Amino acid sequence: MIETAIKEIREAELKAEQMQKDAYRQGKQIVLDAEADAEKQKKLTMQECKEQRKAALDEARRKADERSAQILAKGEEEAAKLIEDTQAAADSAAEGVVAALLAAYGAGEDIEQ
Repeated sequence: MIETAIKEIREAELKAEQMQKDAYRQGKQIVLDAEADAEKQKKLTMQECKEQRKAALDEARRKADERSAQILAKGEEEAAKLIEDTQAAADSAAEGVVAALLAAYGAGEDIEQ
């Protein structure tokens, strides 16, 4: 009977050791799986951030191009108006000079050649 009890105790100890080893192995595997999952999630998050950054940069470039085109168009309009106004002012000044010359020297009868 003592032999049976000793045998049962020994079997229980061996079983407990095996359970401990199995638990350690499972715990180690859980940690490895968690680390792999964390690394995978990190890579996914980094990829999402890159995509969001690229999208934001593309949007900013699009808006900058649009604003640049608006500024350029406005500048072209202002330049065309300035040219038109300058041309009109030059024409008016030329007409004034011609009128002053005609008034001073007549219609050409008294001009020496």
